Amino acid sequence: MGTIRSLFFYWKHIFYMTFNNSLRLSLSLIGLCMGILVFSLGNILINSYYEEQLKYVNEMNEETVMLNVESTDEQFMSKLKELKKNNLNRTYYDASPECICVKQFEDKGNLVVNANMVGISNLKGKTVPVRGKDDAYIPKNVELKSGRWFINSDSRSKVAIIDELTEKILFSGESAIDKDITIGVGEEGIASISVKANTEVKEKKLKLKVIGVVKRNYYTEQQKMKVKKFLKNKSEGVILNTLIYCPVHIVKDKEDVEEKYIWCFKDIQEKQNFIGILNDYETVYSAKYVTFEITDKQSVYEKEKSELNPLKVFINIISFGLLIFSGINMLTTMFFSIKERINEIGIKKALGATKLDIIVQFTTEGIILTTMAAVIAIFLSLMVAYGIQSYVNNSMFICFEVQYTIKNIVLPLCIAELYGMIFCLFPSIYGASIQVTNALRFE
Repeated sequence: MGTIRSLFFYWKHIFYMTFNNSLRLSLSLIGLCMGILVFSLGNILINSYYEEQLKYVNEMNEETVMLNVESTDEQFMSKLKELKKNNLNRTYYDASPECICVKQFEDKGNLVVNANMVGISNLKGKTVPVRGKDDAYIPKNVELKSGRWFINSDSRSKVAIIDELTEKILFSGESAIDKDITIGVGEEGIASISVKANTEVKEKKLKLKVIGVVKRNYYTEQQKMKVKKFLKNKSEGVILNTLIYCPVHIVKDKEDVEEKYIWCFKDIQEKQNFIGILNDYETVYSAKYVTFEITDKQSVYEKEKSELNPLKVFINIISFGLLIFSGINMLTTMFFSIKERINEIGIKKALGATKLDIIVQFTTEGIILTTMAAVIAIFLSLMVAYGIQSYVNNSMFICFEVQYTIKNIVLPLCIAELYGMIFCLFPSIYGASIQVTNALRFE
C-alpha cells in the first residue's frame, strides 16, 4: 500500500511540475506541435497523393497481361495469335474519338462528349482495356451497373456497353438500357465532326443499342470533375472522353485501329511464366523489327512507384528537418526550465535524490509534453488534410481523397516520443550534474 501511495505522489508531482508553469508549457507545446504537425500532415498528404496516383493501378486485374504490338512480320503475328489461345481476348481500339453528344448551355458554352470505340472479340471475357493515367490503356475486369454483358449472339449485332457517367450525361439520369446512341453526331442541329487531325465531316452515322452500363472507374471520376468545373464556370466549354464497348465487327475495319492482345490467367505464377515467354519472343524477333509493350499490374506499379519516390523522399527530408528544428526548440525550453528549478534540484538532492532520479523526472516531463503535442498535432493534421481535400475537390476540381492508415497515426507519435526523450536527455543530465551546494546557493 505504501509503495502504491509513493508512486501516486511521485506521478502527481511530475504532472504538477509539467503543467505548473503555463508560459513554459505553452511555448513547449507550440514549438513541438508545429514540428509534429508539419511532419504528420506531410506524411498523410504524401501517402494520400501516392495512393491517388496508384488508384488506377489498383483497379487493374492482377492475373492479366496486355500487349501492344508493332510488327509487320507475319510469322510472328501468327504465332502470337496462337499463343495461349484459350486465354486470349483480342480487342480493337479505335484511336480516333467520335462525337456522340453536344449539349449547349447559354452562358457556359458546349459540353462535348467524345467516345473511342473498343471492339471485343471474346464476348464472354469481361477483361477489357480501360483508360488509365495519361491515356494509358490498362486491362481491368469491368463491373456492370445495369443491363448485361455481351453474349455470342451479339457478334454481328449493333449493340454497345457504355459507362455510368456517359449514361448520366446522354440520358439525363434515366436508364440507358435498350436505348440508342448515335456515334458521330451531337444533338439535333449540331454538325457531326470527327476528332481526327483532318477534322473531316462524317457523313455516315452509326446507331448502337445500349445493352449494358459499367460502373465508373478512376478515369470516369476525373471526367466527372471536369463536368463539375464546367458547370461552375460560366464561359468555358468542356470536352469529355469516354469508351464504348461493342462487338469487334463494328470497329475492326475502321481507320486508326490499334489491336490489343489481352490474356487472362487463373493465377499469378502462370502469368509470370507467360511474361517470360513473351520476353523470349522479343529477343528472338528483335532483329525483324518486332517491338511490343507488355502491360501488367506489377510493371505499371513499379513504374509509377519509381516516379513518385523522389517526391516522397523530398517531403520526408523537409518534415524531418522541421522535426529537428522543433526538437532544438524543446531542448532550449528544457534548459530554461532546469535553470528555473535549480533550487528544486538542490533540495531533492539534499533529501537523497540521485542523479538518475533527476534525469528520469525531467525526461518523463519531456515525454509527457511530446505526447500531448503529438496527439494535438495528429488531430490537427487530419483536420487540415480533410480541409485540403475539400478545397482540391470543390475549388480546383482535382480528384483527391485523404487516405491514412494506423502507420500514419502511430509513426508521428513514436517519433515524437523518441526525439522528446533524446532532446530532454541532455538538459536532464545537465540538471543532474549540478552540485548540491551550488544548487542551494543559486539565485
